[in-house]
Amino acid sequence: MANPEFRGADVVSAAIPFKTSVVVALKSSFGELVAVTGDGVNDVPALKAADIGIAMGVRGSRSAKEVSSIILGDDNFSTIVNAIREGRQLFSNLRLSFEYLLLFHIPLVLSAAVIPLMGYPLLYLPAHVVWLELIIHPTALFAFQQAATSENDGAPERRVSFFDKIDTLRVLIVGLAVTTALIISFVTGLSESSDTNHGRAKVLALLSLWSAGLAVFLTKGTSRTANIIAAASVLSSVLLIQTKWFAEPLHLTPLHGLDWLKVCGTVAAAIAMLLILRKRLSSR
Repeated sequence: MANPEFRGADVVSAAIPFKTSVVVALKSSFGELVAVTGDGVNDVPALKAADIGIAMGVRGSRSAKEVSSIILGDDNFSTIVNAIREGRQLFSNLRLSFEYLLLFHIPLVLSAAVIPLMGYPLLYLPAHVVWLELIIHPTALFAFQQAATSENDGAPERRVSFFDKIDTLRVLIVGLAVTTALIISFVTGLSESSDTNHGRAKVLALLSLWSAGLAVFLTKGTSRTANIIAAASVLSSVLLIQTKWFAEPLHLTPLHGLDWLKVCGTVAAAIAMLLILRKRLSSR
């Protein structure tokens, strides 16, 4: 069969093992992602040549299992559909969690380094780092554990990288913008009251709300767990900052209503920037 004719073919009948391998090679040459199922020794060449080889776990031969990427434990073809669905969702969840960690840690690390270099007091005390870690880890671990749905069905993406140049550029732009906002918040907090604790409180409030906003934005507000974690992060941060019993040991000063308004506005602007960049610099 000529290549142009084969490209539009849906069924190839009476294909001997050698021809099956040729079919796999031709499909791959067209840029398609090829999966092959098999159980016998004669299926080994095609299983090995495919992007994804799927062997039968119950009745499959040992050689077929050894060259395959996936082994079906129940020999049920519907399991393939469910596994693909789960795999795509897992990939998406990991990518969102990784994006969250980068978008949070870039401002955190850069602000911690830049502020002292500018001649100002140390920004984060050990207690503040512990507080932020108690926000970061539950969010990264649990907020992005969305279950697989039928939305994960459909044509596969060919050779998608976990985090490409466009993703990196977007994260860097937003991360640097939030870093700038943190530095400005700290410096203005010092200039307004000459109180280091006031500047620290503004920065920690901004980071807490930034974490909550990211969790809701990246999950599109559809994850109940993410929404609960975001709400808990905001409420606990308000409690720690605004209650003197907690604020004083943490070397913080309760913020005024205008301070909170500025913090909320800054987070909203950063989320809007992330949304715009996702649309204009989209790789997905």
